[in-house]
Amino acid sequence: MTRSLFVVAAISASCGLGCNVFDPRSVFECETQADCTAPRTCMMGYCVLGVTDADPNAPDADPNAPDADPNCDPACDFCIGTTCVIDCSGGGACPSQVVCPADVPCEVTCNGNSTCAGGIDCSAASDCTIVCDGNDACPRAVTCGSGACDVECNGSGSCDSGVDCSLASGCDIVCGANACASPVVCGNGACGVACTGTDSCEGGIDCSAAASCSVSCPTNLSCGGLISCGAGPCTVGCTGNNSCAGGVDCQTSCACNVNCSGGGSCSIAPMCPVGCTSGTGCTSATGGCDTC
Repeated sequence: MTRSLFVVAAISASCGLGCNVFDPRSVFECETQADCTAPRTCMMGYCVLGVTDADPNAPDADPNAPDADPNCDPACDFCIGTTCVIDCSGGGACPSQVVCPADVPCEVTCNGNSTCAGGIDCSAASDCTIVCDGNDACPRAVTCGSGACDVECNGSGSCDSGVDCSLASGCDIVCGANACASPVVCGNGACGVACTGTDSCEGGIDCSAAASCSVSCPTNLSCGGLISCGAGPCTVGCTGNNSCAGGVDCQTSCACNVNCSGGGSCSIAPMCPVGCTSGTGCTSATGGCDTC
């Protein structure tokens, strides 16, 4: 899950830790064909294999190009290995619901204002990587399947109907300015949410079923909704000014650490496990406060 690197970096930064990570996909990024080595072709920003004619029976646009990979589902714009890539670039692109094919990894890029207006259904894919980069992109539900799911709601006002990771084995989510106005719901795996923009995560974060939960609220007014943790370890960084205004409930967590260092943060006092309150936050360092 390459998108998870971004979330890990954001969460580490909120805890004051350095992080130096490598995204293996970056070696396949390109701007022109000169950036790629044979037999890869530069297409939609990546050096890819097997990207050729859409219809193997049609006359070749390039007579020297091989026919399209028959294993690449028609719903995909192209495939990188077994990964289906659906590219919704340009304002208003993909107005109907985007549906990923079953049993393969799926990557959806909604790069432009008001793109992917019908939402994204990645419930049948083996893994999901979804990027909503434009303003008001992905305004309807973004739904993940049972595999790992990475979602970036970078555009202002993106993912307005929330992100449903309730079935995912693991979930990493980024919410930019005014993004994620409806709840982010995690599954029973590890869940990481980075509310990196002003007024992000107003809809709250439901980590109540997650094996572990890490939430980063580093900007002004981020994490305006309630953050609900479950029985697993819970870490919440309320380092932005006026962040975590909706409160944090980690009463049942086996270990809970809530850092309320942002000016005016945690205006509603966190609900910590019994005896584990520390200043305005929660700690697992006190005796008996880490039972994981």
